[in-house]
Amino acid sequence: ACERFDLLAPSTATAGDSFRVLVRSLDRFGNVTPTDVNLVLTGAGETISVTMKKQHGGALWLDDISVPEPGVTRLELLRDGEGIAHSNPVMVREDGPDDGEWNIFWGDTQGQTAKTVGAGSVEEYFRYARDVAGIDYCTHQGHDFMLTDEDWQEVTEQTLQFHEPGRFITFLGYEWSPTSGAGGDRNVMYLDDTGPLY
Repeated sequence: ACERFDLLAPSTATAGDSFRVLVRSLDRFGNVTPTDVNLVLTGAGETISVTMKKQHGGALWLDDISVPEPGVTRLELLRDGEGIAHSNPVMVREDGPDDGEWNIFWGDTQGQTAKTVGAGSVEEYFRYARDVAGIDYCTHQGHDFMLTDEDWQEVTEQTLQFHEPGRFITFLGYEWSPTSGAGGDRNVMYLDDTGPLY
């Protein structure tokens, strides 16, 4: 059963520009849990009604959110007028990043699936990272010696399929796994859509 809510916003934004926010309903262990509930989002310059349905699977993206004024802010989620969740801090700039300034993005460079020592399919991995974890980028890092040519082809195809610039970035990659004496495991990531599996 749903016991709490989570609100995830980008770490950096520009005043007046739209961004996305992820609302998650969680059980007591922190697992996303489908629920039907009406909520309200505040702190974005206006009050926004949020309707979560069980069909959302416990994670709902809200588009076209913006903060009108620069500064550091936190969005708030209300249920029946009571605050139930605050977002992470959002650094809102007056203009886009200048020279020497950076936007902050979050990702995972070490995920594996049932192709090697993890669980689930490559598609499930990317879908969870994008739709539930709410990260900005990731790569599938199966152990090189465990991936077959067919596995590598699937990883390549799924990486390309989920790559969506401006929303979710996927890097083709694998984990190079020599013996510890040779330096231990290394994450290999390609900047192109294809690459060899050594």
